[in-house]
Amino acid sequence: MSAADLELRGDVFRSQNDIDEAQRYYGLALKKNPKNAKVWNKLGVMALRSREYPAAQTNFQQAIKYDKHFAEAVNNLGVLYYFKKDFVHAEAQYRKAIQLADTASFHSNLGALYFETNDPKLAIEQYRIAIQMDPLVLERSSPSGVSAHAGSAIERGRYAFLMTRLYAKLGDVDHALTHLRTALQNGYKPPQDFMTDEDFVAMRQDPRFPEVMNTPDATAEPVTQ
Repeated sequence: MSAADLELRGDVFRSQNDIDEAQRYYGLALKKNPKNAKVWNKLGVMALRSREYPAAQTNFQQAIKYDKHFAEAVNNLGVLYYFKKDFVHAEAQYRKAIQLADTASFHSNLGALYFETNDPKLAIEQYRIAIQMDPLVLERSSPSGVSAHAGSAIERGRYAFLMTRLYAKLGDVDHALTHLRTALQNGYKPPQDFMTDEDFVAMRQDPRFPEVMNTPDATAEPVTQ
């Protein structure tokens, strides 16, 4: 089998979540063509999802070695640093990826980084750019890597409220209300100036706003019988 055939066979097993077989065929493909940056990147993505960080880093670096303009591999190396909480290197890789290929998913990843490092103004700006480039970017997984989201309920709530403000500023009341509901469900308490903040004027005037504000906190301790 040719290197391309072996890679394709690996793709099939990868689509079936048969990681071992996918890795085996990708490895065979690399034996025939060790400079195939795309295969190195695919191996890196699988290692990243399995939290095999040393292997993922090696694979992404190999991909970049053989294709210095491979934006997806650069972005994915940034995702690896993000997961390791090495935010300085993660930011550098994301910005490099954006220089190579200005895509919505890369801006979304950079926004997630700024959200995680408590810089909401920069986070909102990056998410705004991402949404303008692709309105659905936050509603689906990125084909180029892994999209990182907040883990705990309160972090999910804070993230959702950040999205509420973003969509409100963009004039998208429907999405703003959806994210506000999510924030409240996760126990997030809006700031004191929420009812007077100019960012939310249109949303507060929407007839659905009072009903959303009455959303129960889904994180509250359940009643047992």
